[in-house]
Amino acid sequence: MMVTSSAQRPNVNAAVAYIDQVGSNGDPIVSAPYFANPISELDVALAGAGQSEHHPVIRIGSPPLAEQLRTLSGPHPQPAFLGLPVESPQAVADQAVALARHGTIFLVSPIGPVPAMLRQYPNNPVTLFYKDLPARFQIAGHMSFPGYLDTFPVSVYVFKDSRAAVRP
Repeated sequence: MMVTSSAQRPNVNAAVAYIDQVGSNGDPIVSAPYFANPISELDVALAGAGQSEHHPVIRIGSPPLAEQLRTLSGPHPQPAFLGLPVESPQAVADQAVALARHGTIFLVSPIGPVPAMLRQYPNNPVTLFYKDLPARFQIAGHMSFPGYLDTFPVSVYVFKDSRAAVRP
């Protein structure tokens, strides 16, 4: 049963391929990882696809990778990540907007459709991130890739800046 498609892990590799197909070099990715101790499934997929240097990744709901790696370096590594700072959804939205040179932001999340999330989980970090994006950033695309028992898909949302077309 473990080798059947219903037991597969979330297909983060397909999500990265989708980002590569529709995005541009430098487009930021906001990641709501399943696991982030210290690397996440997105970190692994980006590295495997040779994309780790092409897209800045901002984590939402977990400490930044650089902060986790900092605690592991030095003469007395601290492998426990409890108590590390987690950036607010507003700070993540601000960073993503600042990095969106081409007017595109990707959100990679295990969370289902954003409209349903707004109603069911109004205080979830992903929902708050969505609410904190400037109104000019609208969902321009969405793809979901199946996962374990179809209950843990990975979704990719493409947010486009409506003003991007008028930039020089």
